[in-house]
Amino acid sequence: MKLKPIFYNLIKPIKVAICKKGKPYKLVSREIGLDFNSRKFPELLFHDEATSVDIVVIASTKNPEKTKTITTFKDKEGNILERAFESIGFNLPEKRQVYKNLKESDKNNDKKIIQIYENLNQNNGLKVWQKIETSRVFKHRDCGKVWLANVIKVFTPERTIREAKKETHFFASYYPKSMSNGGSNKTKTLTLQIEKDENMIPQIVGYSHSENFAMPKNDEYLAFRAYDAESVKKPITRFALKKFGLKDIKIYIEDNFNSKEKHLGSFSEEYESIFFNYKTDSKNSIIDTAFHEAKHAFQYAVINLFGLKNKYTNYAQQCLKNLKWKKTEGLKKKAEDYFKAHEYYISPNENYTEYRRNLLEAEAWSAGTRFSNDYLYKSKELSNELPGVFWHEL
Repeated sequence: MKLKPIFYNLIKPIKVAICKKGKPYKLVSREIGLDFNSRKFPELLFHDEATSVDIVVIASTKNPEKTKTITTFKDKEGNILERAFESIGFNLPEKRQVYKNLKESDKNNDKKIIQIYENLNQNNGLKVWQKIETSRVFKHRDCGKVWLANVIKVFTPERTIREAKKETHFFASYYPKSMSNGGSNKTKTLTLQIEKDENMIPQIVGYSHSENFAMPKNDEYLAFRAYDAESVKKPITRFALKKFGLKDIKIYIEDNFNSKEKHLGSFSEEYESIFFNYKTDSKNSIIDTAFHEAKHAFQYAVINLFGLKNKYTNYAQQCLKNLKWKKTEGLKKKAEDYFKAHEYYISPNENYTEYRRNLLEAEAWSAGTRFSNDYLYKSKELSNELPGVFWHEL
């Protein structure tokens, strides 16, 4: 039995719109396979490899003057890259759907990320695009016979250029039998209501789930599971900073830094920032990097707490003013050891072995490994409920 994907509306919104019961829309025109360079189309947000374009125009059956134009951009293999949705007569904002194939896709595992952006400025001026929804779609071929489908989605009701404080995180597994007549419904869902605290760390404030979905009970990272690798950078880094007692220190997080360096991240005391390389890696490596760099922020906070470096820098002043740590002899000894390691720091390009032996790096690498392993291990409860979604993808 062949599964008709339950997330069909994510991949084929046009047909669904036209074929709804009662036919609220009618097809006005359809142009398929246009040359991308043949004429002017809506600008693409992220892709530059588009070669062909499909344009479909639909109109409201009751009000024909109300139309929607769906422009689909494809690469030379026919893969969808991006969709533009423009409305006339409807009080609806301009939207974009951006499609990205995940690295681990293969003939038995089809994995995509679909991001929805909305133009917050509808006054025909400068367009202000904000991401309002991200879906990760996992299709897994079970024993080479039938496709199972999983959808993990994050969306927000807020329309602001600032980072959203309220979100809904949704997890679902869909089975072939749930689509068949008379079959038992094996659809499983979990919905989390998220609000970010004063440090913009996501907190679960409500949840619901189907009876056949076992709610994870021992997962302190559950509020981070729905994020993809790109979106988890800021929230998990704030969580890591709080873990190391730095929630009262203002540290900026740059999640898309254009760096030619091979490392995934860095902490800068001078700029009071943690930088992530724009080249988004696996989610598990992002968790590792977040705790690694947060540990560096902690180390330099300890050094500054005892005034062992320039105490007039902004970061030093923050530490002296806001940290309420008790200045024990043990902490002072740690500060001295950290400062000595700072003075004798060797870059990995100069001598990688000595770089890894340096106390600052030894502790940071250990922290990254420990917390990323903990994050990975505690994902098993949720992973068990989503067949085809591996531990490191949550």
